[in-house]
Amino acid sequence: KGCGVARSQHAVSKQVRDFLRTPQNMQIVAQLPKSLEFKNDEAWVKPKPKAVEEDEYYKRVEEIIRRDFYPDLVKLAALREFERMGGDSSSQAPSVLLRSTGKSGLSRTLGGSKRVVDPVDDFMAMKRAELGLKPLPSDRDKKSKKMGLNEFLRRFTSEDNASFQELHEMDQ
Repeated sequence: KGCGVARSQHAVSKQVRDFLRTPQNMQIVAQLPKSLEFKNDEAWVKPKPKAVEEDEYYKRVEEIIRRDFYPDLVKLAALREFERMGGDSSSQAPSVLLRSTGKSGLSRTLGGSKRVVDPVDDFMAMKRAELGLKPLPSDRDKKSKKMGLNEFLRRFTSEDNASFQELHEMDQ
């Protein structure tokens, strides 16, 4: 039941393992940083995940899941809160509805103002400030800082998971 990717990784792994077994290359391997792991004489060099405080770890996982798997959840919650606070639905409802559903990326100028006004953006900025959160980054910053769930789980682990992994390695 192996997939082609696993087979090709195994073939590459065997080639790298054979390459690393030469005495000259073993000296290079010995100089690798301690943060790299070299298991069972295999050529798979894997960086150890950085241990992060438990609360921070789960908070980031939750943020990534919300962002990647439920992107409209934040806008819908902001819309619900905006309506609960008695937002003026007569002139602002179309803009709020368009922004919350994501049907249109266009904002329109409300009330003849020269700047683009959207109550959801203003409301979300106010809520983030109240909660002590940083302002949302621009689209360009989002792309550069966006880390998917798999990448996050590969780079980071919780303190509990790290200590369990250490105990597990000591048993082996």
